[in-house]
This record gives sequence, C-alpha cells and structure tokens, in this order.
Amino acid sequence: MSTDEKIGQILMLTFRQWKDDASSEDVQNVTALNDTLREVISDYHLGGLALFAENCTDTEQLVRLTNDMQHSSIDKGGLPLLIYTDQEGGNVTRAKFGTAFSGNMALGASGDDGNAYTAGKIIGKELDALGINCDSGPVADVNSNENNPIIGVRSFSGDV
Repeated sequence: MSTDEKIGQILMLTFRQWKDDASSEDVQNVTALNDTLREVISDYHLGGLALFAENCTDTEQLVRLTNDMQHSSIDKGGLPLLIYTDQEGGNVTRAKFGTAFSGNMALGASGDDGNAYTAGKIIGKELDALGINCDSGPVADVNSNENNPIIGVRSFSGDV
C-alpha cells in the first residue's frame, strides 16, 4: 500500500450536504453520490464514510447509497469501506425507518439484560441489510448525573 493509500484508509468523512457551486445558496442533502463524491472516495482511498439523518430518507435510497459508496471504492481497486452511522436505538437513530426501540434507560429498567441484547442484535441486522457495517451504539455511558442533558435516557442505567 502506498503512503497515500495508507493515509486515505485512516480517514472517515461525511458528506451530509452538497452544493454544486460555492457561491450557490442551493444546498441539497446527500442522498445519492454525484461524480465528484465518487471520485473523492476512489481517488483518496477513503477508509470510511459516516452517514447521518440527512443521508437517510428510506430503505431503498439508503441501500442504493451504501452500495454506490462501496462500488466507488472497490471498482477502482480500493478496499471495502467502513460505512458508519449512529443507531443507538431510542431517540438517537439516523435511519428513522428501522425498528423503533424505547430508549436504553427503559431497556435497563426492565431488569432483563436479554432485552438490550435483543435490541442490539436487531439493530445490527437491520444496519447490515442497509449496507452499514459500523455503528456507534449502543452507548455504554453510565448516567451518573441525572441533570446531564446529553446522556439521560441514552444510558442503560445510573448504576454501574
């Protein structure tokens, strides 16, 4: 692997929005790749791409996007991409059209760790079917400060 390829492999970019001209006010969410984005993926040997809510409109669109991302790398001799999102379950979901789960706090409050396992397994299978192979959820933070507006119900519990 060349130095440029090694550098590209440690990069994970996000293409949330796009405008064709820097002076244009017409900004579009990136829900499909254009030729420029395809070239960035292949020419810079990217290691991964991160998807956010702006990139996810429905199942068919997202599968087309992730497939196109992979082909943009692989078809020109590159490695498969890590395609990442943040699909924790509860109120942090980027692909809003998958199975809806209660927040992690509710799963933790059930007292059955099997519920958290099952939710994670379902989220993983759904992401895999969409072409997403890297997820930053669920969050393993402990809600040690009940006034923390960030963690809150994203945590399974306030008890380690």
